[in-house]
Amino acid sequence: LETLMARLVLICVLCGQLALGDLLGELNRTKMYEALYRSGYHSQLGLSHAGPLIKHFVNPAYAHVPDRARTRVLDVGCSHGRGVEMLWRHGYCGGGSDLAQTAVDMAIKARVPSAAIVARCGPASGAEIFRQGSAAALPWPSRHFAAIISTDVLEHVPEPLIPSVVREFARVARDKLFLMIATQPEGASIRRGHEVHREELRAQVGTENLQADTLHETVRGFPWWRDQFEAGGAWKCILGSAQRRGMQLTPANKSVFVDTRVGQLEDGILTVRINMACTSTGTVEGQP
Repeated sequence: LETLMARLVLICVLCGQLALGDLLGELNRTKMYEALYRSGYHSQLGLSHAGPLIKHFVNPAYAHVPDRARTRVLDVGCSHGRGVEMLWRHGYCGGGSDLAQTAVDMAIKARVPSAAIVARCGPASGAEIFRQGSAAALPWPSRHFAAIISTDVLEHVPEPLIPSVVREFARVARDKLFLMIATQPEGASIRRGHEVHREELRAQVGTENLQADTLHETVRGFPWWRDQFEAGGAWKCILGSAQRRGMQLTPANKSVFVDTRVGQLEDGILTVRINMACTSTGTVEGQP
């Protein structure tokens, strides 16, 4: 892991993608998520929130594409790779990245592409399909994917890094973004199917590396997220749907949201998460 971190530092410094302070923060965050995954975080390999996102947003967006089989879609924060496997089943060439190498290793082991997927998408190597990297410094070439999906990931990114994430998404994705973002804080203890007490986590990663009281470091409503992604001029974003506590995903109009730290509706009902869809304006960081 230390070798991997050193390599990530070198790559990011050479590319100039992150400031030194942000870089050190991501290295500490990587260590924290490695400890979580080794403790059983996201150990249920059949669970993923990507299904509704693909079915109700990605598929309609690419319904007109005659050869969906060659449409590349990247799952940022792919965890154990279930979302990428769903992309394969819906006919896309899916790839995934995650901050934790342990998560990537889980995905490589659990999600093996069929011969048909390899034939149309290539390559056969799991290490090429799943790669370790920060959402603020994606380990993929520019414009490599038509679209990016991300489910319950961006709220885990610290707020100062969000502009870097926006720039990276604009660099790597040519066409669209489909983003499911939690709009509520986590509880006092980190949840991974059952509670992980903070003392246990401190013992594994060290107090100095425990960077947040919860894993949800950026808890904002739709207007804030829209403004972040539209700020550079690369994306135009709309609210696709919102999920309220105890309810399924329901259509919502963006005008009913107010910009608060918990993403509340105007009637006081707390949203659990939002689905936001962004379309490329044909510019990167505001440049044609």
